[in-house]
Amino acid sequence: MFNVKTETITSQTNELLYNIWQELIKLNNSLSSNAKEEKDYSHLKRQELIALVKELPNKPELWPRLSNDKLIKLLKEGV
Repeated sequence: MFNVKTETITSQTNELLYNIWQELIKLNNSLSSNAKEEKDYSHLKRQELIALVKELPNKPELWPRLSNDKLIKLLKEGV
């Protein structure tokens, strides 16, 4: 994204911004690697599945009437 050379980091402000940028890159990489891991929802009870689906932003209409398998599929697609 950016080509940053250590020679260009001269002031303390620039160095601080560079370090923040590096930490954000590390955080982004760790979050994207965690998102790729598939979760197993099969052990959850229906009430727990409904609570998790309730937090999703894009739910289909009448989602509480879906079967447990369809709720699990919805969770996997929404995560």
